[in-house]
Amino acid sequence: MRLLLTLLLLSLAGCGFHLRGSEPLPEVMAVSYLALPKGSPLYYELERQLLAAGGRVVDEAGVASATIKVESAQIRSRTLSLDTLGRVSEYGLTLSVRYQLLDADGAAYGERLVTHVERDHRFNADAMLAQGAEREKVELHMYRTAAEQMVRRLRRAAVMAPDLQTESTPESQPAPAAE
Repeated sequence: MRLLLTLLLLSLAGCGFHLRGSEPLPEVMAVSYLALPKGSPLYYELERQLLAAGGRVVDEAGVASATIKVESAQIRSRTLSLDTLGRVSEYGLTLSVRYQLLDADGAAYGERLVTHVERDHRFNADAMLAQGAEREKVELHMYRTAAEQMVRRLRRAAVMAPDLQTESTPESQPAPAAE
Protein backbone atom coordinates (compact mmCIF):
# COMPACT_ATOMS: atom_id res chain seq x y z
CA MET A 1 0.00 0.00 0.00
CA ARG A 2 2.82 2.40 0.87
CA LEU A 3 4.56 1.60 -2.37
CA LEU A 4 1.40 2.44 -4.33
CA LEU A 5 0.98 5.73 -2.47
CA THR A 6 4.65 6.61 -3.03
CA LEU A 7 4.38 5.87 -6.75
CA LEU A 8 1.23 7.98 -7.01
CA LEU A 9 2.91 10.95 -5.28
CA LEU A 10 6.02 10.65 -7.44
CA SER A 11 3.96 10.52 -10.63
CA LEU A 12 2.05 13.67 -9.60
CA ALA A 13 5.28 15.50 -8.78
CA GLY A 14 6.87 14.34 -12.02
CA CYS A 15 4.07 15.72 -14.20
CA GLY A 16 4.36 19.22 -12.76
CA PHE A 17 1.28 19.04 -10.52
CA HIS A 18 1.17 21.63 -7.73
CA LEU A 19 -1.46 22.23 -5.12
CA ARG A 20 -3.25 25.53 -5.66
CA GLY A 21 -1.19 28.33 -4.18
CA SER A 22 1.89 26.18 -3.56
CA GLU A 23 3.64 27.13 -6.80
CA PRO A 24 6.41 29.70 -6.25
CA LEU A 25 6.02 33.19 -7.66
CA PRO A 26 7.83 34.12 -10.88
CA GLU A 27 11.06 36.04 -10.31
CA VAL A 28 9.50 39.33 -11.45
CA MET A 29 6.86 39.08 -8.69
CA ALA A 30 9.29 38.14 -5.89
CA VAL A 31 9.29 41.74 -4.56
CA SER A 32 5.96 43.44 -5.26
CA TYR A 33 4.45 46.86 -4.62
CA LEU A 34 0.66 47.01 -4.28
CA ALA A 35 -0.75 50.18 -5.84
CA LEU A 36 -4.00 50.43 -3.88
CA PRO A 37 -5.03 51.84 -0.48
CA LYS A 38 -3.07 50.06 2.24
CA GLY A 39 -5.98 49.71 4.65
CA SER A 40 -8.36 48.10 2.17
CA PRO A 41 -9.46 44.47 2.57
CA LEU A 42 -8.15 43.70 -0.93
CA TYR A 43 -4.67 45.00 0.01
CA TYR A 44 -4.61 42.75 3.06
CA GLU A 45 -5.72 39.67 1.11
CA LEU A 46 -3.30 40.30 -1.78
CA GLU A 47 -0.44 40.80 0.65
CA ARG A 48 -1.39 37.58 2.43
CA GLN A 49 -1.47 35.62 -0.83
CA LEU A 50 1.88 36.99 -2.01
CA LEU A 51 3.57 36.28 1.33
CA ALA A 52 2.16 32.74 1.38
CA ALA A 53 3.64 32.17 -2.08
CA GLY A 54 7.10 33.21 -0.87
CA GLY A 55 6.99 36.80 -2.13
CA ARG A 56 7.65 40.05 -0.36
CA VAL A 57 5.49 43.19 -0.36
CA VAL A 58 7.27 46.55 -0.10
CA ASP A 59 5.99 50.06 0.70
CA GLU A 60 7.84 51.85 -2.13
CA ALA A 61 7.44 51.20 -5.84
CA GLY A 62 11.09 52.11 -6.47
CA VAL A 63 12.45 49.05 -4.68
CA ALA A 64 9.93 46.56 -6.14
CA SER A 65 10.58 44.28 -9.09
CA ALA A 66 6.86 44.52 -9.99
CA THR A 67 3.85 46.67 -9.24
CA ILE A 68 0.35 45.28 -9.00
CA LYS A 69 -1.77 48.24 -10.02
CA VAL A 70 -5.42 47.95 -8.98
CA GLU A 71 -7.41 50.45 -11.02
CA SER A 72 -10.77 49.71 -9.46
CA ALA A 73 -12.42 47.36 -6.99
CA GLN A 74 -16.18 47.69 -6.63
CA ILE A 75 -18.90 45.65 -4.98
CA ARG A 76 -22.30 45.95 -6.60
CA SER A 77 -25.51 44.71 -5.06
CA ARG A 78 -28.69 43.64 -6.84
CA THR A 79 -31.98 42.28 -5.58
CA LEU A 80 -32.43 38.59 -6.26
CA SER A 81 -35.71 37.83 -4.48
CA LEU A 82 -38.52 39.36 -2.42
CA ASP A 83 -40.56 37.88 0.40
CA THR A 84 -44.37 37.74 0.47
CA LEU A 85 -44.54 41.30 1.85
CA GLY A 86 -42.45 42.69 -0.99
CA ARG A 87 -39.29 43.13 1.12
CA VAL A 88 -35.88 42.09 -0.14
CA SER A 89 -34.96 38.61 1.10
CA GLU A 90 -31.86 37.93 -0.99
CA TYR A 91 -29.18 40.05 -2.63
CA GLY A 92 -26.61 39.16 -5.25
CA LEU A 93 -23.19 40.72 -4.65
CA THR A 94 -20.58 41.11 -7.40
CA LEU A 95 -16.99 42.18 -6.76
CA SER A 96 -15.21 43.42 -9.88
CA VAL A 97 -11.49 44.17 -9.79
CA ARG A 98 -9.52 45.72 -12.68
CA TYR A 99 -5.77 45.38 -12.33
CA GLN A 100 -2.49 45.07 -14.18
CA LEU A 101 1.05 43.83 -13.56
CA LEU A 102 3.82 46.36 -14.25
CA ASP A 103 7.56 45.76 -14.23
CA ALA A 104 10.08 47.95 -12.35
CA ASP A 105 10.11 50.45 -15.24
CA GLY A 106 6.31 50.72 -15.34
CA ALA A 107 5.89 48.66 -18.53
CA ALA A 108 2.82 46.42 -18.55
CA TYR A 109 2.98 42.63 -18.59
CA GLY A 110 0.17 41.82 -20.97
CA GLU A 111 -3.25 43.42 -20.93
CA ARG A 112 -5.37 44.72 -18.06
CA LEU A 113 -7.06 41.91 -16.20
CA VAL A 114 -10.53 41.78 -14.66
CA THR A 115 -11.64 39.40 -11.94
CA HIS A 116 -15.28 38.95 -10.95
CA VAL A 117 -16.49 37.20 -7.80
CA GLU A 118 -20.20 36.65 -7.19
CA ARG A 119 -21.98 35.61 -4.00
CA ASP A 120 -25.59 35.46 -2.85
CA HIS A 121 -26.50 37.03 0.48
CA ARG A 122 -29.73 36.31 2.33
CA PHE A 123 -31.28 39.28 4.07
CA ASN A 124 -33.54 38.95 7.10
CA ALA A 125 -35.26 42.22 8.02
CA ASP A 126 -36.14 40.79 11.45
CA ALA A 127 -32.45 40.42 12.37
CA MET A 128 -31.09 43.80 11.26
CA LEU A 129 -28.15 43.86 13.70
CA ALA A 130 -26.78 40.53 12.49
CA GLN A 131 -27.18 41.44 8.82
CA GLY A 132 -24.34 43.97 8.81
CA ALA A 133 -21.89 41.45 10.27
CA GLU A 134 -23.09 38.73 7.91
CA ARG A 135 -22.66 40.91 4.84
CA GLU A 136 -19.19 41.96 6.03
CA LYS A 137 -18.18 38.28 6.31
CA VAL A 138 -19.47 37.60 2.80
CA GLU A 139 -17.55 40.61 1.41
CA LEU A 140 -14.32 39.56 3.16
CA HIS A 141 -14.67 36.10 1.66
CA MET A 142 -15.18 37.71 -1.75
CA TYR A 143 -11.99 39.75 -1.37
CA ARG A 144 -10.06 36.61 -0.36
CA THR A 145 -11.36 34.71 -3.39
CA ALA A 146 -10.55 37.65 -5.69
CA ALA A 147 -6.99 37.88 -4.31
CA GLU A 148 -6.44 34.16 -4.93
CA GLN A 149 -7.68 34.51 -8.51
CA MET A 150 -5.61 37.65 -9.06
CA VAL A 151 -2.36 36.04 -7.92
CA ARG A 152 -2.98 33.00 -10.16
CA ARG A 153 -3.69 35.21 -13.17
CA LEU A 154 -0.76 37.53 -12.44
CA ARG A 155 1.57 34.52 -12.22
CA ARG A 156 0.42 33.49 -15.65
CA ALA A 157 0.79 37.03 -17.04
CA ALA A 158 4.35 37.25 -15.68
CA VAL A 159 5.31 33.89 -17.15
CA MET A 160 3.63 34.47 -20.53
CA ALA A 161 4.77 38.07 -21.04
CA PRO A 162 8.36 37.33 -22.17
CA ASP A 163 7.03 34.86 -24.74
CA LEU A 164 4.57 37.41 -26.06
CA GLN A 165 7.21 40.14 -26.25
CA THR A 166 9.70 38.00 -28.18
CA GLU A 167 7.05 36.91 -30.69
CA SER A 168 6.16 40.50 -31.54
CA THR A 169 9.68 41.89 -31.98
CA PRO A 170 10.82 42.47 -35.55
CA GLU A 171 14.00 40.39 -35.01
CA SER A 172 12.04 37.23 -34.29
CA GLN A 173 9.87 37.43 -37.41
CA PRO A 174 11.17 35.88 -40.62
CA ALA A 175 12.39 38.22 -43.31
CA PRO A 176 10.10 38.59 -46.33
CA ALA A 177 11.04 36.43 -49.30
CA ALA A 178 12.86 38.22 -52.10
CA GLU A 179 10.97 38.30 -55.39
